[in-house]
Amino acid sequence: MCMKPIYAVVAMAVMYGVLALMARSAPIFPDQQHLHDQERSLARLKRIRFEVELMPKELREVGLSAKGIRQRWSGRLEEAGLDLTGKDGDPVLKLIISSGTEPRVPGGVAFNPYLALIQKARIDSVDGELALPTYVDVRLGLESHDKLAAAANQVVNDMLAGFQKKYRRARGAELGDGR
Repeated sequence: MCMKPIYAVVAMAVMYGVLALMARSAPIFPDQQHLHDQERSLARLKRIRFEVELMPKELREVGLSAKGIRQRWSGRLEEAGLDLTGKDGDPVLKLIISSGTEPRVPGGVAFNPYLALIQKARIDSVDGELALPTYVDVRLGLESHDKLAAAANQVVNDMLAGFQKKYRRARGAELGDGR
């Protein structure tokens, strides 16, 4: 009679030990998170030039301006840790927005923001460096003229937020803090 409670206690202790080992060993995380090449290209960025090309007529007509976007983005890029005092030869973060109308879509305006980080990359096949886009984000929108400003601003802000998030993740992986 005394032996049955001992077996139960031993079985519970073994089960507790197995569960503790399982909880301690899983999940297994790698030492460094895997970054796609596009994100890896952001890891060591410190200083860049930031350029916004002139807005097309359709976007200027609804109040968007290169200067306004540059002012809004500059503060957020600096908050993320980027120095925007880049000189010739430094990487360039460039925003270009094209737009147009289609007669078959009355009142509609298509817009196409293109964000690229252009930096020097070593290319073995040319035995040298080329200035290439190493990070690219391209979007496309179609909106009525009266909603164009809000839609274009939203898309451009989403692009900036995506760039900031990837830059911080890349910097975190580079610094080893796994952000």
